[in-house]
Amino acid sequence: MRQYDLDGDGRISGDELENAPSLKAALERLDTDGDGAVTARVRAWQESRVGRMSLVLTILAGGAPLEGATVVLDPEEFLGPNVQPATGVTDAGGLVMPTMEVGPGDPPGVAPGFYLVRVTKEGLDIPSMYNTETVLGVEVAQDATVELEEGITFDLRW
Repeated sequence: MRQYDLDGDGRISGDELENAPSLKAALERLDTDGDGAVTARVRAWQESRVGRMSLVLTILAGGAPLEGATVVLDPEEFLGPNVQPATGVTDAGGLVMPTMEVGPGDPPGVAPGFYLVRVTKEGLDIPSMYNTETVLGVEVAQDATVELEEGITFDLRW
């Protein structure tokens, strides 16, 4: 968490959250004491014993489905090297179900964690705020089931 705790106070809050889109996206679940700061959740994911979960994202551009876009979920660095990125390509409705690289017998899906969401599409100049310098983030967690079941929509505007 030191990556985002710039003032070293042991909390991620205020302006620090602006640089942590995946944490900001999950603030309601993370801020267990209502003080506007983030507490750790990794232990809860480990205790859930869930290896991978399904995740449906909808990618829109100006309110219209963005077909053929590559969506990459990059795990936050603090999750360590064992959490792999998940990728997928949007369909005609802008829907994508990113999945981690799977081997024989491995289920598809995404491991619980915090992810930066990066969207690119060949031939379309999508602003860096949606890819290399993304402001998009998501938490994949068992207790986020309503969000995960209904899907999460990102409407890119430029």
